[in-house]
Amino acid sequence: MKLKGKVAIVTGSGRGIGREIAELFASEGARVVVSARSSEQIAGVVEKIVGDGGEAIGVSIDVSREQDANRLVEETMARFGRVDILVNNAGILRSSPLVAFDPAEWRQVIEINLMGTFYCTRAVAPIMVERQWGRIINMASRSGKIGHPYLTPYCASKHGVVGFTKSLAEELAPFNITVNAICPGLVETDMVPDTIRQQAGGGIIKPRQIADLALYLASDSASAVNGESINIFGSTKLNLSF
Repeated sequence: MKLKGKVAIVTGSGRGIGREIAELFASEGARVVVSARSSEQIAGVVEKIVGDGGEAIGVSIDVSREQDANRLVEETMARFGRVDILVNNAGILRSSPLVAFDPAEWRQVIEINLMGTFYCTRAVAPIMVERQWGRIINMASRSGKIGHPYLTPYCASKHGVVGFTKSLAEELAPFNITVNAICPGLVETDMVPDTIRQQAGGGIIKPRQIADLALYLASDSASAVNGESINIFGSTKLNLSF
């Protein structure tokens, strides 16, 4: 088992990519903290992990709230006494022409996608530094490297995640902590509109493919990989109009 004895927090793990990561990590021996806003979704994931012989707890939070991020880590420490792996997966997408964007919606995307990553990482970093080991995996996007019309807050937030990843990787490297980002193309989740699925054809990425990469980055095998923003596009066309 690649993660035996490790404790992993996975935000946004009530469904989609996060759920795949949480379940895969548990199957590889990690004790998993399933985190999302929906208590019902969390309960379903925890039940599945425990039913498959793994160990997991659920913590319902809103990552855009600093106090919630702190509570997530506090409850993890109270139960398991350590945090080895953090996957910052929670995120949302909103689409609109810039001039029509509601500022509150624009701000919400930044607060969840970027500030949430900051809050959760800041909460776990001292624990990892003290233990002199850690893996931080940030879910960025292809949109963190290029631009798309009508997705200004999403692209801004994901560019921010990529920059945050590169900077923090340098900062935490002396403590044997790696920080990497995953930059998927189109993934088969309910965040992707049907029109985009049709444009992608049969090359759309499955959440399990993202989870497999996250597992590698969380493992000892990836100890030399740090500060990277790894593309995973599959065979989707790269000129999709979002």
